[in-house]
Amino acid sequence: MAQRQSQSIEAIIERYEEGLYANAEATFAIIQSVTPESVASLFQLPPPLGERLNERIATAPNTDSEWANANLRSAYIRSNISGEKPSLPSDAALAIQKERYRVGIELIRSYCEEHLPVWYIRASGYNADASN
Repeated sequence: MAQRQSQSIEAIIERYEEGLYANAEATFAIIQSVTPESVASLFQLPPPLGERLNERIATAPNTDSEWANANLRSAYIRSNISGEKPSLPSDAALAIQKERYRVGIELIRSYCEEHLPVWYIRASGYNADASN
């Protein structure tokens, strides 16, 4: 299992509200940063982030096979202040991101299955029977 990122959800939301993260970048970072202790706080996200999070959860792969074939796009914020040309992440870095993303998606789905009404889970398009 991939180690969790140290960036807190609160810090990500703050950066989003300051305009340092776009909606898609923020939700991607939130999913990668969610922990069992912070998952409940996702239900207090600003509406644009909450809507994008729901969209990502509903469209994320469900089975091991789907995850293996998933080509996740992620956003990278690079400062060009130093004049250095941004570099693309290595395959190993992308694999770590993909694993963090999967762990976050599965953690959120598990929380929702346990704490939310069945109609909400079905409305999200998530199929628990198709997982793993």
